[in-house]
Amino acid sequence: MKQETFDEELKKLDECETCEDCVSWLKHCHAECCKVIWIKDNPAITMGNKYLEISCKLDMSLIWYYTLRGCTFVRNKLRFPLKNCILMEGYIWYVNPCKLLKNNFCEGHPDKKPKLCRDLTLETAGLPGCVVTPNCLFKYKKAALYKELIKHYTDKDIEVFYDMKARYEHEKGQDSAES
Repeated sequence: MKQETFDEELKKLDECETCEDCVSWLKHCHAECCKVIWIKDNPAITMGNKYLEISCKLDMSLIWYYTLRGCTFVRNKLRFPLKNCILMEGYIWYVNPCKLLKNNFCEGHPDKKPKLCRDLTLETAGLPGCVVTPNCLFKYKKAALYKELIKHYTDKDIEVFYDMKARYEHEKGQDSAES
């Protein structure tokens, strides 16, 4: 890991401790969570000519959440247009910004947006079914909890850790591809 990248990460870790909300963090995340939906492969997914479909039941708030992103919900099937789907890193990434997003700011902030968006907090980020984006404030807030441990390691220790993590993720990806 390059020293400048490591220093930038440490700077974000420091900054996140005083950051109170997502709006203040937009300069780092650029509203990533409002532009992408991660879909983990599961048996309820079928692929058609135009849509990726997931059989499910949704409440009205979730229907609104997905509709704002260009999806449709018909007969208990959530449809994602295939033209916006990308297979990457073990997930299907559906890339289509929310219609409430203008200049990286949600026009529905703070309480005129779907419940799923309102409910994203430090406590819910990272729970099963919740994927935080690479630059998410909550990712850094969780990491800041461990920052004191990081200070005791040298740059070489950090490089070794990231190498081990990359190997683990690569092996995990191969294992899931085989099953």
